[in-house]
Amino acid sequence: MTQIVVTQAAVRKLAAILSNTNTTSMRHGDRLDLIASAFGWKTDAFMHSLKKTGKALTPAVVDAIEPSPFDDQPWGRGVPLRKLGIRLCFAWELAAEQNSGVLIATGATGSGRSTTLTSTALFLAKQGRKLQPGNDELLLQYGKPGDVISFGYISTRERAYLAYQLAEKGMLVLASMGHSAFDDLSLLRNLGISAKRLELTRAIIHQKLVRKIAPKLADGVAGPKYQGRTLVSDVQVFDKQRSVEQFLSGPNYGERHFLADLVEKLDGKVIDREEIESQFGNDVFKMFGRRLP
Repeated sequence: MTQIVVTQAAVRKLAAILSNTNTTSMRHGDRLDLIASAFGWKTDAFMHSLKKTGKALTPAVVDAIEPSPFDDQPWGRGVPLRKLGIRLCFAWELAAEQNSGVLIATGATGSGRSTTLTSTALFLAKQGRKLQPGNDELLLQYGKPGDVISFGYISTRERAYLAYQLAEKGMLVLASMGHSAFDDLSLLRNLGISAKRLELTRAIIHQKLVRKIAPKLADGVAGPKYQGRTLVSDVQVFDKQRSVEQFLSGPNYGERHFLADLVEKLDGKVIDREEIESQFGNDVFKMFGRRLP
């Protein structure tokens, strides 16, 4: 039986159709017709092939459908997780290796959260996990336990509910949000995610990009003060020993959760005082009685 082939041309065609179509009031069947037509299939045959093959999308196809916003950066698409500069990266990897649940990368726009999730997906793909792009209800029907879902941004009640539905179905959902670990988990609760479902959150990483000190050049040779960027991050992992509810019952330190990573990168001469003060201010250290060198 012929398999569905996802090409960049088909994805571009689908994007063009969607940009010129108001799908808000479309029936479910009409939406399927639209998707199938973009790939040159009749709807019945398209759905039959999709159901029978259960073909996983490769990381290359995931990139074609949902490219990283950091493609033009030296450390962009496909960078190994351990090269992103994530503190407690091993803990994040262990959480990602769970069969199901929700992993959230959070931070302001430009914090590198999409790159972190792309690298996480590729880390799992190398272990043989199936990657599935998309964030609609079709995944509830065709997604399989253990699949890794490149879900995207959560901002509404509907999207939050769907993400945790997929996790309940046995899939691992990679999602992003835009504030901090404490604020975004609180937001999910306010959006109606029950305490039981919220415990499906395996880990959340709050991150921010900062400039790295440039390597020293030969004496007398002038060079840039900074070269490249690294992540300052805080990883919160949830399991039987520590629940989401316990985390939310504690204090909200916001960016002060970055303290341990800031101290390590400062002491290791990866970043400097000027960059820390530029990005965080001195108060992040004052609260913990730490002076900047």
